[in-house]
Amino acid sequence: MKSPMRLDLLFHGAEKRSRYGRIALRISVVLLTAVLLVDPGDALLHLKIPVFALVMVLWLLQTPIWEPILRLNVLIAIFVVSVVLPTLWILVSLLTAPSLDLDNLLAYPKAFLFIFLLLVIVNEHIALDLIAVRLSIFIALLTISLVVLSMAFPELFIAVYSFASEKEVAIISEGRDQFGIGVGQFYYKTAPIMLFGLTFFLHRWLFRRSRMWDIPLSLLFLVALLFSGARANVIAAFAAVAVLTIAKVARRFGPIAATVLATVLLVVPVALFSASLLNPSETSNEIKALHSGSYAEHFEDHPSYLLLGQGEGTRFYSRGFQDFTTVTELSYFELVRQFGIPVTVVFVIFLLSPMIVLIRNRPFESDYGYLAVGYGAYLLVSATNPLLISSTGMLVVVMVWARALELQDPAVPARHGAELTSA
Repeated sequence: MKSPMRLDLLFHGAEKRSRYGRIALRISVVLLTAVLLVDPGDALLHLKIPVFALVMVLWLLQTPIWEPILRLNVLIAIFVVSVVLPTLWILVSLLTAPSLDLDNLLAYPKAFLFIFLLLVIVNEHIALDLIAVRLSIFIALLTISLVVLSMAFPELFIAVYSFASEKEVAIISEGRDQFGIGVGQFYYKTAPIMLFGLTFFLHRWLFRRSRMWDIPLSLLFLVALLFSGARANVIAAFAAVAVLTIAKVARRFGPIAATVLATVLLVVPVALFSASLLNPSETSNEIKALHSGSYAEHFEDHPSYLLLGQGEGTRFYSRGFQDFTTVTELSYFELVRQFGIPVTVVFVIFLLSPMIVLIRNRPFESDYGYLAVGYGAYLLVSATNPLLISSTGMLVVVMVWARALELQDPAVPARHGAELTSA
């Protein structure tokens, strides 16, 4: 006779398979984050879409369709931003530029698909922000290593320079030395992500249970952001450090001491660096000014673009490049040009909403404070960085929204606080 099936063993086996499935899912999320940080343009590994698909498939295979994920209004918001708006952009683009190249047409819609990661991160309680912080240490080490390489092994540095230029993963210029530190510019395209590493370790040292690595790692990120050679990175890093320091002083010594410190931190840098940073004849400043003028002329010639946009992936002539281009580094102007003011306002509200939630929840008294400051600094950098509207940019939006939903939505179980201090 056959022995009767043991139901308890059957359920135990299902639970064990589910546990392995969740481990595989978490590994795939780490892999996807690494790919988005190291290869943002998908020119090195060509793994961005395959690994994203793997994450979604692994999650769907183990998530019951009846299991509640998020409140209906949040699901609608994700659907509108990820599907409805990109579809409208494609339709407008086809009407305004029917001969548009397919790669340009689908660039932004592909990026916005990554917002669906929010379903995975929230449902599986994955600390995506901490994964990004840990992996961004590699970007910091790589940036500093390039500086050392250029000084110690010039011949090898030339090979690295050629490779970075060919794959368009970094901007390297030994001649550009805005800050007078003698190392030029070593700008990896995902360098702004290092702002979250800087604010995480500095916030933990100032406000939480500090660890012996907090100060060295804070300095690592600060030096790497300085070596990146981008004024936006340096200004944002300084602003983040200033905000956290002022908040600590206010908490310990009161508002008067904090006001004095804030005044010093504002006046001294302006006096020392404003002339060089705002020099209109400096190459980067000149290019940005020419871009801005070209946008003004473009909107003056085509006022309807302010309402409906010119269309996603379309081109316009910029005197900054002396050529037609589909995108410039002035991200918010570019949003208006391609999508119009109404859609840009909706998208900016979508960007700012999680930061508002984090700020309202007493950021300097919780583990989430670093994320509010780091995200604010990141949005500042995004004003002059096309990373904002990319799959890597959407990864940042997802990790901030996930933490905000944790605080705001009672349907989202909070992750254990130990996760936040274990990096």
